[in-house]
Amino acid sequence: MKQRKLLILSTMLGGVLLPLSGLTHHYTVTPGYFGTVNWANSLNGVSFNDPRFNPYCSNYAQTAVKQAQRRISQQCTSKIPTHTQPLKDRWNTNQWGHKGWCMSVSSHASRNELMQRENGLKHCMTNHAPSNAQIRQACLANDNMHKKAAAGDYNYVKKCLDAGVHANIREGNNWTPLHSAARNGRLNVVQLLMQRGAQVNARDVTNRTPLDQAIAGSHWAVQNYLTSMGGVTR
Repeated sequence: MKQRKLLILSTMLGGVLLPLSGLTHHYTVTPGYFGTVNWANSLNGVSFNDPRFNPYCSNYAQTAVKQAQRRISQQCTSKIPTHTQPLKDRWNTNQWGHKGWCMSVSSHASRNELMQRENGLKHCMTNHAPSNAQIRQACLANDNMHKKAAAGDYNYVKKCLDAGVHANIREGNNWTPLHSAARNGRLNVVQLLMQRGAQVNARDVTNRTPLDQAIAGSHWAVQNYLTSMGGVTR
């Protein structure tokens, strides 16, 4: 019967704690979360004076610290208010404090606290837009903005620019996003980048301009547009 309850609980939580993708907060379940919840359930009705609470509370404290660290790193501090000192204490990264609190309450109480924290993270990371700093980080990682410009992902590139990413950022071969968009014939992205200050005659490591790349890709509409904007070849 107890195993069935654990299965139902895990299924219910799994149904609401889903990962997201794109330029948003990325939510995944905190490592160790389900295992700690299940451990707490196995101690239901057991006194916190029982020796079994010591290893459980050590595990609980480790998971609680991970949740607190995620709350800070994901900038959820203002999204999950902690108005009272007890709540602040139980949302911090003090592992010993978490263990001490866990050792003084029932497993039911610590489990509920753990679930509230996790659901708070889930709510923040799925219902609130990420900060501009997080968007910029995502755009700059792995040359993502250049790749999206090459793929013609107008909305992604616009979000990067709106968040403060410079239109003339460079990748390894000194290409700008304009080089990438021009080479692949992405006229709408080329126009967007030009509107946001892209240098029409930026040079890559081989001294080629975006117009050179448009010519290499045989993209006539992009060639004509760049020429009308003062684009030259090397």
